[in-house]
Amino acid sequence: MLAISPIQFRVLVIGSAVLPFVGLLLNALFLPQLPVPRSALLPLMGQSMFDFLAGANLVAGLVATIGLCLFRPWSRSLSLLSIAVSVLLYAMAAYFVDSGPKVAIDWLATLLGGAVLALAYCSPIALCFAPTPVASPSL
Repeated sequence: MLAISPIQFRVLVIGSAVLPFVGLLLNALFLPQLPVPRSALLPLMGQSMFDFLAGANLVAGLVATIGLCLFRPWSRSLSLLSIAVSVLLYAMAAYFVDSGPKVAIDWLATLLGGAVLALAYCSPIALCFAPTPVASPSL
């Protein structure tokens, strides 16, 4: 079984969260400014609703990332939920163009995110996510 320290786990978590933003920066450097496309499902759901869901999912992902770094028991489930919502939102999103470096960085971030969740559920580091019993006050 793979043994990983909490510090190494946190480095993986932070890396998987920061890399997509590095990819966005690379897109800004390598691609000319293109008009922002609208969601493909605008007739079914307004653009403002799509933007709200995407923003809420971004916040949930960031909260899950912080929770994973702090080994909170709820963070693993929130991370999985955020990934599931992201997949649904990607399916409803409009077309977009990415640079080659951004695609490569996104693949790396996806692999790191999968490794983080696999380690969080299926390695000895999963014991760090066990809920700690609340100490009863002594009378």
